[in-house]
Amino acid sequence: MLATADLAPDPSDTLKIRIFRWACLITAGTSFLLMLPLYLVQVPHRSGTIGIVALGLATLVCYWASLRGKQLFLLFFLILLANIDLTWTIDCGAEGGLAFYCLPILLFPLTMYRGAARWALASLVAVNLVGLFLLDKAAPGLLLHFPSQRAQLFDRITGAVCSLVITAAIIRVILKSYDTEHHELEQARNELLLRNAELQDALSNVRQLKGLLPICSGCKKIRDDKNYWHQVDAYISEHTEATFTHGYCPTCLESYFPGAAGRAPQSPA
Repeated sequence: MLATADLAPDPSDTLKIRIFRWACLITAGTSFLLMLPLYLVQVPHRSGTIGIVALGLATLVCYWASLRGKQLFLLFFLILLANIDLTWTIDCGAEGGLAFYCLPILLFPLTMYRGAARWALASLVAVNLVGLFLLDKAAPGLLLHFPSQRAQLFDRITGAVCSLVITAAIIRVILKSYDTEHHELEQARNELLLRNAELQDALSNVRQLKGLLPICSGCKKIRDDKNYWHQVDAYISEHTEATFTHGYCPTCLESYFPGAAGRAPQSPA
């Protein structure tokens, strides 16, 4: 069913949902604040006025549903397309300004969909527009003409301006969202590079203990890369997670404390 909402959005669709909400707000704002006043001045027909109001309300409903987690992408697209079809003859068909609105409508599936769905919906817009032009030729009597050429020219100019405003606003949202995503990716990349450098540094320290360690034959100190000498326990503690406890082996115990070895408790066999 057309009114069935898409499934709950995946986190990767954040940009898509953001563009959709802006498209709803831009369409509703253009309908109430720009198209409706101009239409009342140019062609004050009741059916056309109802169509513009219905378009604004329907897109606001789509926006409200999106805030509640229901993304009515397809329904929004079909509402835009149906509005063109229902008001085509009222606006004098191709002689009016409605044809210009096909540009932002075409931009919607190209932005929101991918693969076969993108081209199927874009083709639907193109076929629909061709069908409306053919309707003008086949049944010119259905067209409701403007009261004057001046009114017709004004309608075409406002249609072009409104279409460009909507298109520019949507492109602006896309570019701004792209810049935000690009900035976040750059931050993540820099953090990964920093983390990788830290890991490489830690790995190089670990590899030092696996290689050849210069050690003094007398005092058993270890020489580092900067030609400094360190006690064995201090060097190993600095470059590994090992810690040391100190005591005396039997030989050193007898050397430093003669007779103490005999008094030390014997280890069980």
